Amino acid sequence: MSWNSLVVCILSCAGTQIPLVLAGAQAKPDLPTVDISGETNRHVIIAPGSESVYQGHPTTLLMPDGKTMYAVWTIGHGGPNGPVSRSDDSGLTWK
Repeated sequence: MSWNSLVVCILSCAGTQIPLVLAGAQAKPDLPTVDISGETNRHVIIAPGSESVYQGHPTTLLMPDGKTMYAVWTIGHGGPNGPVSRSDDSGLTWK
């Protein structure tokens, strides 16, 4: 897998509530950190990159049905958004 590939790591946190932090808020939340970078069986490649094409900075949206997801990302570091993929199985496969 190229370093420039767009990868989505699926982490299931059923029942976990994560507090929202609003701009200007004074309190810092105590959020747990989970590193699953070594658990490659949980990685899904949406758009393989190459040495010359960087695909990254994804924004994802999980729809209210809990299964449909959209991912939008950039081609080039910080470039304009453009490519979009859809998943109908909570991010396990993409089209």
